[in-house]
Amino acid sequence: MQAGVLMKTFLVLSLLRSSQGQEDLPAWLFRATLVDTLHLPPGAQGSDLLADATFREFVRNLFSGAMVLPMVHIPPSAFALENATVLEDVYAEAINTHGGVGQGKKSVRFEAVLTVASRAVAMEIWRMPMLSLAGLAPWRKLHIQAITDMSIYQ
Repeated sequence: MQAGVLMKTFLVLSLLRSSQGQEDLPAWLFRATLVDTLHLPPGAQGSDLLADATFREFVRNLFSGAMVLPMVHIPPSAFALENATVLEDVYAEAINTHGGVGQGKKSVRFEAVLTVASRAVAMEIWRMPMLSLAGLAPWRKLHIQAITDMSIYQ
């Protein structure tokens, strides 16, 4: 089911149309994946997180902030958040590093599709399949996988 939706998205976005109906530059698609830890109450699921528009905007801003490229800043609007998955038992109480429940966190995986309209930017992203989030948590990684076949652009 998800592969069919992804293929339809690819076909629709593969060539952007201008207002005159002429074909513009092609769009390159990438899958971005980020695993992060969050304070979540017992029973909170990924669908609950995606149902909140403010939280979706927060995650898009997180993806955008992680995509620090020398040539351009990727805006949050370029990311289409597709999935949020709680990687630990959603019904259990989150535990901290000492095994207690105070200030406990759970791991959550976020997946988004990044749409880029510039070939140069797409090649730059393709050459960096993993980016570290700088600052207080450099161990967190943003993984990038090309959906568009990039081998023809080498």
